Amino acid sequence: MKNDKRYCNKNEIDELTKEIIKQCIMEIRDQYPQALKVKDLVEITQYSENSIYILLEEGRIPGAKKLKGWRVARDTFLTWWYTCEFEETIN
Repeated sequence: MKNDKRYCNKNEIDELTKEIIKQCIMEIRDQYPQALKVKDLVEITQYSENSIYILLEEGRIPGAKKLKGWRVARDTFLTWWYTCEFEETIN
């Protein structure tokens, strides 16, 4: 017996999750330029600047090192950030 609770199947949960992620990305994306700098990543993630550099150097954050520092495509990063599951604690 299901009682009064609503049960969702996996497809419904997946669609709801996608919609929530999309809303999160849309709320934040207009606040930042298309090419994010390290200071932007620190602001978004609340990680230390040192941790961001380590993650960029290790390739764990999708970015590219340019002559004037690291640049990360905003939409690529936000999609990655809101869908990535970290298995480690980052200091």
